[in-house]
Formats: sequence, structure tokens, C-alpha cells
Amino acid sequence: MKKQKMILVAILLTWLGSDALFAEPAEEVQKPSVNEKMLKEMAHDEQSRRISELARSISNLERRMDRLDGRLERLDNDLKELKRKV
Repeated sequence: MKKQKMILVAILLTWLGSDALFAEPAEEVQKPSVNEKMLKEMAHDEQSRRISELARSISNLERRMDRLDGRLERLDNDLKELKRKV
């Protein structure tokens, strides 16, 4: 399960892009224009939306994995029962 979560984190980091995580600060600090502020807000909103979508996807995948684990356990029990009968 830990390996699966590490894979999901790797997917998240890939989706967000490493540039956003490791970007270096600008040399000069300038007062942003209105358009720059709007673009930053839009980018932030888009990133927030993507993070929310990814969180929902991860949650759905975890639920599916739990269901598959239950099915696998039932199949394993059925196999053991068949082996006992044979």
C-alpha cells in the first residue's frame, strides 16, 4: 500500500510539473500589473482545480483498490476451500 501511495504522489508531482515546485525566485521584484495579477489568479485557480481533480481521482483509486483487495481475499478463500475438497 505504501508503494502505491508513493506512485500516486509521483503522478501528482508529474501532473503539477516540477518547474512549479523548483522554480527560482525572480531577480527583480516588480509591482505586478492588473493583467499579471489576473493571470496569476487564473493560474492558481487552474492549479487548485487540477489538485482537486487529482485528489478525487486518488480517492476513487483507493476505493477501487479496497474493493479489489476484498475480491482477491474472497477468491483466495474460495481457492483454499477448493483445495481442501480436492
